[in-house]
Amino acid sequence: MNGLTTTIATFDKYAREYQDKYSKFEPYLKSYANFATLLSPEDRVLDIACGPANISQVLLQQHPRLTIHGIDLSRKMLEIAREKIPGGTFEQRDIRLLASIDKRFDAVVSGFAVPYLSSDEVKTFLSDVNNLLNSGGYLYISAQLGDYADSAYQENKSADKVYVYYYSEEFLKNLLELNGFKILKLDYNLYDQSEATEQKEIFIQAKKAKSANLI
Repeated sequence: MNGLTTTIATFDKYAREYQDKYSKFEPYLKSYANFATLLSPEDRVLDIACGPANISQVLLQQHPRLTIHGIDLSRKMLEIAREKIPGGTFEQRDIRLLASIDKRFDAVVSGFAVPYLSSDEVKTFLSDVNNLLNSGGYLYISAQLGDYADSAYQENKSADKVYVYYYSEEFLKNLLELNGFKILKLDYNLYDQSEATEQKEIFIQAKKAKSANLI
C-alpha cells in the first residue's frame, strides 16, 4: 500500500478511538470555537478531511443553521460524522480532487488534512480551496510544523502507520498569500506525544480576498 492508502486504513481502524480522544481535546475545541465567531448564521461550510466531524460540531453549537458538507476518504470516520450531524451531508471523496466539486462555500475548514499531503498536493489543495470559496470567504487549516525532509511514517505499538508530512510556518503562510488569502490569526499547540517527541501544531485562520467590482 502507498502512504495515503496505509494512512486511511489506520484511520478506519481507529475511528472511534480518534473520536473519543479529540472530540474533547480542549486546545482544538478552543481553536474551532474562535473560528466560529467569523461565520454568519446560515453560511455554507465545506469540511475537508472531516473525520468524525469534530470541527463542524463545534461550529454548529454557535450557528445551528449552518449548512455542513463534509468529505473524507475514511468510511468509518464518515459513519461517525453522519451519526453526530444527521442534518449534514457527508461523502467519501479524495481531498486531492477538490476541483471536481461544483459547489461554492462561505467557509472551508480542514483540520490536519495538510499533514497527509505532499508539498505539490498542498499547492494544488490551496488553489482548489480558493476556487471553492465565495469572495470574502473564510478558511481554517491546521498542520504539524517541522522540516519537510523529516516527513515519514509514524507508527503506534500495534505497528499501524500513518505517513505524516511536516511544513514550515513560512511555507504555509507564503502559499496562502500566493493564493489570495489574508492571514487573520495564527495559534499554536505543543502536543506531547506519548511515543514520540513534543510536536508543534499550527492553526491558521484566513480570509479570501473580495473580488473587485467590475464597472
